[in-house]
Amino acid sequence: DIIASRRGDEQRIQLRAVPVGTITYAAMFSEVRDAQMASATLYGNLHRAWGVARWQFEATLTAAAAADTTLLEGDFALLPFEVGGLVLLWASPYQWEVQSLAAVADGELELATSLRNLWPAGTKVLPMVIGRLSNDQPYVWESLKVGSQLLTFDIDGFKP
Repeated sequence: DIIASRRGDEQRIQLRAVPVGTITYAAMFSEVRDAQMASATLYGNLHRAWGVARWQFEATLTAAAAADTTLLEGDFALLPFEVGGLVLLWASPYQWEVQSLAAVADGELELATSLRNLWPAGTKVLPMVIGRLSNDQPYVWESLKVGSQLLTFDIDGFKP
């Protein structure tokens, strides 16, 4: 069974009904700004597809990556970066960038498009997969300033 959108994109019903797997993360937001942003973002976007960072496979840039370049340097050996997959460059919840991979080597990742920002050496680099939040995602306010959430994502596939 296939669902077609007005743009012509297709989505197979089976992928939504039976996910390939799940990833669960526990999140604690100890700053008011972070807790409010997480609460509003999650509440308003439960139905959407999410880029799910695979934090357990974190790497770092060994050299700065300038804006308008397509090459990332780091120790990426034995990490699940895949051609056609997604990569996340992470500095904070307010400074990040997602790119698609064109080529993968032990010490280099080549991006399909140019970077938009300058990323210094030491920036976190993570593989990403696409997932959807499970139906029940309660957000808990531990106090007036602290919130927490257990996030469970249904993953459509671990490879691009």
